[in-house]
Amino acid sequence: MLYPQQNDTRNLLDLSGIWDFQIDPDDAGESQGWFNGLAAARPMAVPSSWNDLYDDLRDYMGAAWYVTESYAPTSWRGQRIVLRIGSANYAAKVWVNGAPVGEHEGGHLPFEFDVTRHMRWDAPNVIAIRVENHLQPNRVPAGNAQGGLAMFMRNFPATTYDFFPYCGLHRAVYLYSTPPI
Repeated sequence: MLYPQQNDTRNLLDLSGIWDFQIDPDDAGESQGWFNGLAAARPMAVPSSWNDLYDDLRDYMGAAWYVTESYAPTSWRGQRIVLRIGSANYAAKVWVNGAPVGEHEGGHLPFEFDVTRHMRWDAPNVIAIRVENHLQPNRVPAGNAQGGLAMFMRNFPATTYDFFPYCGLHRAVYLYSTPPI
Protein backbone atom coordinates (compact mmCIF):
# COMPACT_ATOMS: atom_id res chain seq x y z
CA MET A 1 0.00 0.00 0.00
CA LEU A 2 1.40 3.37 -0.97
CA TYR A 3 -0.43 5.39 1.70
CA PRO A 4 -3.19 4.26 4.04
CA GLN A 5 -6.41 6.14 3.30
CA GLN A 6 -9.47 6.64 5.46
CA ASN A 7 -12.45 4.92 3.82
CA ASP A 8 -15.47 2.77 4.63
CA THR A 9 -13.32 -0.24 5.61
CA ARG A 10 -10.19 1.44 6.97
CA ASN A 11 -9.88 3.92 9.84
CA LEU A 12 -6.74 5.97 10.25
CA LEU A 13 -5.08 7.62 13.27
CA ASP A 14 -2.12 9.91 12.51
CA LEU A 15 0.45 9.77 15.33
CA SER A 16 2.50 12.66 13.93
CA GLY A 17 3.28 15.35 16.47
CA ILE A 18 5.57 15.72 19.45
CA TRP A 19 7.04 12.48 20.81
CA ASP A 20 9.38 11.83 23.73
CA PHE A 21 12.95 11.45 22.49
CA GLN A 22 16.27 10.36 23.98
CA ILE A 23 19.62 9.56 22.41
CA ASP A 24 21.26 6.27 23.34
CA PRO A 25 25.01 6.67 22.65
CA ASP A 26 25.89 3.65 24.82
CA ASP A 27 23.17 1.50 23.22
CA ALA A 28 21.81 0.62 26.66
CA GLY A 29 18.16 1.55 26.11
CA GLU A 30 16.88 -1.88 25.15
CA SER A 31 18.45 -3.62 28.16
CA GLN A 32 17.17 -0.81 30.41
CA GLY A 33 13.59 -1.06 29.13
CA TRP A 34 13.32 2.31 27.39
CA PHE A 35 10.52 0.78 25.28
CA ASN A 36 8.30 1.34 28.35
CA GLY A 37 9.11 5.06 28.58
CA LEU A 38 12.02 7.48 28.73
CA ALA A 39 13.34 8.95 31.97
CA ALA A 40 15.32 11.83 30.43
CA ALA A 41 13.18 12.60 27.39
CA ARG A 42 12.99 15.81 25.45
CA PRO A 43 10.37 16.73 22.85
CA MET A 44 10.93 15.72 19.24
CA ALA A 45 8.73 16.40 16.24
CA VAL A 46 7.61 13.43 14.17
CA PRO A 47 8.22 13.48 11.27
CA SER A 48 11.64 15.17 11.29
CA SER A 49 15.38 14.56 11.34
CA TRP A 50 16.85 14.89 14.81
CA ASN A 51 19.98 16.42 13.27
CA ASP A 52 17.93 19.47 12.23
CA LEU A 53 16.11 20.21 15.47
CA TYR A 54 18.72 20.52 18.22
CA ASP A 55 22.20 22.04 17.99
CA ASP A 56 23.74 19.29 20.13
CA LEU A 57 22.30 16.61 17.81
CA ARG A 58 23.45 18.15 14.54
CA ASP A 59 26.33 15.71 14.16
CA TYR A 60 24.97 12.86 16.30
CA MET A 61 25.09 9.48 14.66
CA GLY A 62 23.99 6.48 16.66
CA ALA A 63 20.89 5.13 18.36
CA ALA A 64 17.96 7.11 19.70
CA TRP A 65 14.49 6.36 21.02
CA TYR A 66 11.07 7.79 20.22
CA VAL A 67 8.15 7.05 22.55
CA THR A 68 4.54 8.18 22.43
CA GLU A 69 1.22 7.11 23.92
CA SER A 70 -2.10 6.87 22.14
CA TYR A 71 -5.53 5.48 22.88
CA ALA A 72 -7.00 3.20 20.25
CA PRO A 73 -10.60 4.09 19.39
CA THR A 74 -12.96 1.57 20.99
CA SER A 75 -14.74 1.28 17.64
CA TRP A 76 -11.61 -0.51 16.39
CA ARG A 77 -12.09 -3.41 18.81
CA GLY A 78 -12.38 -6.63 16.80
CA GLN A 79 -10.55 -5.07 13.85
CA ARG A 80 -7.03 -5.73 12.61
CA ILE A 81 -4.74 -2.92 13.86
CA VAL A 82 -1.59 -2.00 11.94
CA LEU A 83 1.25 0.34 12.92
CA ARG A 84 2.77 1.97 9.83
CA ILE A 85 6.04 3.91 9.89
CA GLY A 86 6.51 5.99 6.75
CA SER A 87 10.31 6.14 7.02
CA ALA A 88 12.90 5.54 9.74
CA ASN A 89 16.48 6.24 8.77
CA TYR A 90 18.35 3.90 8.91
CA ALA A 91 17.40 0.90 11.03
CA ALA A 92 14.45 0.62 13.40
CA LYS A 93 13.12 -1.68 16.12
CA VAL A 94 9.52 -1.25 17.23
CA TRP A 95 7.67 -2.07 20.47
CA VAL A 96 4.01 -1.72 21.43
CA ASN A 97 3.19 -1.84 25.14
CA GLY A 98 6.62 -3.32 25.90
CA ALA A 99 6.34 -6.15 23.37
CA PRO A 100 8.66 -6.24 20.35
CA VAL A 101 6.64 -6.17 17.13
CA GLY A 102 9.32 -6.00 14.44
CA GLU A 103 12.45 -4.55 12.89
CA HIS A 104 13.24 -2.81 9.62
CA GLU A 105 16.45 -1.83 7.84
CA GLY A 106 16.60 0.66 4.99
CA GLY A 107 15.84 4.26 5.61
CA HIS A 108 13.57 5.47 2.85
CA LEU A 109 10.71 3.01 2.55
CA PRO A 110 7.55 2.59 4.63
CA PHE A 111 7.05 -0.50 6.75
CA GLU A 112 4.28 -1.79 8.97
CA PHE A 113 3.45 -4.40 11.58
CA ASP A 114 0.20 -6.03 12.67
CA VAL A 115 -0.09 -4.96 16.33
CA THR A 116 -3.63 -6.21 17.00
CA ARG A 117 -2.70 -8.62 19.78
CA HIS A 118 -0.63 -5.97 21.58
CA MET A 119 -3.33 -3.28 21.76
CA ARG A 120 -4.92 -2.12 25.01
CA TRP A 121 -8.49 -0.86 25.05
CA ASP A 122 -8.68 0.47 28.61
CA ALA A 123 -5.38 2.38 28.79
CA PRO A 124 -3.04 4.31 26.50
CA ASN A 125 -0.85 2.27 24.18
CA VAL A 126 2.88 2.93 24.49
CA ILE A 127 4.62 2.93 21.11
CA ALA A 128 8.43 2.95 21.13
CA ILE A 129 10.73 3.09 18.13
CA ARG A 130 14.52 2.75 18.38
CA VAL A 131 16.20 4.30 15.34
CA GLU A 132 19.91 4.14 14.57
CA ASN A 133 22.13 5.25 11.73
CA HIS A 134 25.52 3.73 12.47
CA LEU A 135 27.63 3.91 9.34
CA GLN A 136 28.64 0.47 8.14
CA PRO A 137 30.21 -0.77 4.90
CA ASN A 138 27.21 -3.04 4.17
CA ARG A 139 24.61 -0.25 4.32
CA VAL A 140 23.35 2.27 1.82
CA PRO A 141 25.06 4.63 1.79
CA ALA A 142 28.17 2.77 2.88
CA GLY A 143 30.08 4.36 5.71
CA ASN A 144 33.38 4.26 7.56
CA ALA A 145 35.25 4.46 4.28
CA GLN A 146 38.74 5.83 3.75
CA GLY A 147 38.98 9.31 2.30
CA GLY A 148 35.92 11.32 1.51
CA LEU A 149 35.01 14.69 2.98
CA ALA A 150 35.93 13.94 6.60
CA MET A 151 39.43 15.30 6.10
CA PHE A 152 37.99 18.66 4.98
CA MET A 153 34.95 19.10 7.20
CA ARG A 154 34.84 18.97 11.00
CA ASN A 155 32.40 16.34 12.37
CA PHE A 156 31.58 14.96 8.92
CA PRO A 157 31.46 11.14 8.95
CA ALA A 158 34.12 9.16 7.11
CA THR A 159 32.31 8.56 3.85
CA THR A 160 32.84 8.72 0.12
CA TYR A 161 29.56 10.54 -0.55
CA ASP A 162 28.86 14.25 -0.23
CA PHE A 163 25.77 14.45 1.96
CA PHE A 164 25.10 14.01 5.66
CA PRO A 165 23.09 10.87 6.53
CA TYR A 166 20.25 12.50 8.46
CA CYS A 167 18.50 10.29 10.97
CA GLY A 168 15.06 10.05 12.51
CA LEU A 169 11.44 9.29 11.77
CA HIS A 170 11.24 11.09 8.43
CA ARG A 171 7.62 10.37 7.51
CA ALA A 172 4.34 10.13 9.38
CA VAL A 173 3.53 7.28 11.75
CA TYR A 174 -0.01 5.87 11.66
CA LEU A 175 -2.22 3.36 13.36
CA TYR A 176 -4.92 2.08 11.06
CA SER A 177 -7.63 -0.53 11.27
CA THR A 178 -9.01 -2.93 8.69
CA PRO A 179 -11.56 -5.71 8.91
CA PRO A 180 -10.06 -8.90 10.35
CA ILE A 181 -8.37 -11.20 7.87
